[in-house]
Amino acid sequence: RSLVTLGGQIQNFLQPSKATLDLTLLAPSIDLPEIAEYLPSLELPDMSHLEKGNFNGHFKGTLENFEVRLAGEFKEIGRFEVAGQLDFREPIPQYEGKISARGLNIGVLLNDNGLESQLNFSGEISGKGTRAEDADLTATVRVDSSEIFKLAFGSSVASVVVRDKLLQGDVSISSDQSSMRIHTSLDLHDETVLAYDLRGDFSSVDLAKIFQGDRYKSKLNGSVTLHGSGRDADLVTGSLD
Repeated sequence: RSLVTLGGQIQNFLQPSKATLDLTLLAPSIDLPEIAEYLPSLELPDMSHLEKGNFNGHFKGTLENFEVRLAGEFKEIGRFEVAGQLDFREPIPQYEGKISARGLNIGVLLNDNGLESQLNFSGEISGKGTRAEDADLTATVRVDSSEIFKLAFGSSVASVVVRDKLLQGDVSISSDQSSMRIHTSLDLHDETVLAYDLRGDFSSVDLAKIFQGDRYKSKLNGSVTLHGSGRDADLVTGSLD
C-alpha cells in the first residue's frame, strides 16, 4: 500500500562518533492508516479516513552536527516543508530551522470537525540554548489568508526574542477589518518570581465572530496594559481603555 525507499551513503559506519551520513527518503505513495497500524507505539490518532499522500526527506551530516529536510503533501491535509540544522558539538546546542505549510487542515488530520482550518504560514527560528539561563534565540511566524475556528485571518506576524534571560514577543493580527497588536516581555532572571509586562491595542473587533453569535455584534477599539511579578494576583496592575 505504501511505497518507501531509503538510499544514500554512510561513512565510518563502525565508528558511530565519526560516522557521516547522507541519506534520502522517498515515499511517492504513503498510507497514513497503514503507518498507524504497523507502528502502534506512536499512538497516532485515527487516520482511516485519509487518502494516500507523498513524503520525502534528506539527512546529511554527523550525529552531532547535521542538516535535515522534510516535505510532504496530502490531499485532505495540505502540504508542508521543514528544514533545519542542529549542532550538538558544544555544551550549548545551536540550531536554525524553517517551516512552511499551505492549506493545512488540522481538523481533518485529527478527525475533529471543531478544528477545521485552512492555514497558510511560514516560520523560522535560529539561536542556541534551550534553557532560560543560556537561551539566545529569535523566532518568527507569518500567517497569510488563513482560517481556523471559523475565524478568517489576513496577514499576521508573531515574533519572539530570548536573550540575557529576557523574553520579548510581538504579535500583529489582522482579521477582516479588525486588527490587534500586542507586545509582551518576561523577565527570566528569577524563575521563582517572574516579572512580566504586556501592552496591546485593538480596533474594530467584532465579538460576534469570536463567539459565533449575532447578539455579540460589536466594534471594539481600545488598549490594554498589564504589569506584574510572581504568581500572586495582588501583585498585578493593569488598565483597559
